[in-house]
Amino acid sequence: MPPSADKADVCRFAADPRNLPLINQAGARTSACLAVNCGYAVGMTASDLEQLIIARLIRERGGTTQTWQRALGKVIVRDAKKYAHCNWDVRLSGTDAQRAAIEQLLDDVRLEHSIVAAD
Repeated sequence: MPPSADKADVCRFAADPRNLPLINQAGARTSACLAVNCGYAVGMTASDLEQLIIARLIRERGGTTQTWQRALGKVIVRDAKKYAHCNWDVRLSGTDAQRAAIEQLLDDVRLEHSIVAAD
């Protein structure tokens, strides 16, 4: 990666799965690109993301893990090459209020954790 790389170049670098060993040389799991804090998830899995979303929903809105888990559904991971901006989505169910709360939170989570790995 050139030292003069702008943020967009770094994000494309981080989004390429072939570069994961270069970004995370220690092998530790991290939730953000180590090159810059660009918001691209490196090493986070779909189940990690699901647990993060549920924990934040409980903290911000109350309720139980089971309630939010049912309302959230499963995290669907798509091909990062085809969906380079954000490679995951969820199939929501639940009440209108639950869906609205989840959608509001997902806007922030997508900025923080755009790329995830399948379990």
